[in-house]
Amino acid sequence: MWKSAGITMAFFLSLMFAVGAVMLGEIWSGFVESHRIGNIHMSYRFQRLLWARHREELFAGALLVFWLAAIEAARHVRSDRVCGS
Repeated sequence: MWKSAGITMAFFLSLMFAVGAVMLGEIWSGFVESHRIGNIHMSYRFQRLLWARHREELFAGALLVFWLAAIEAARHVRSDRVCGS
């Protein structure tokens, strides 16, 4: 019972992490670009930025990073439990 609840929560958290990472990256990218050109009005320039052109790939990458970290954390907890630490 608890394993399925943990997996469900990890899945939900991974989706929220990925959405937040993509949103924060897009805001950061727009801020840096507007600071670089010295004008807050971006017009079509924003569509040429990496975050605007590759949202799906960045989302998938954030999911992958989260799941790799979660797997490593689970392995670490399991090895601590087996060793009796």
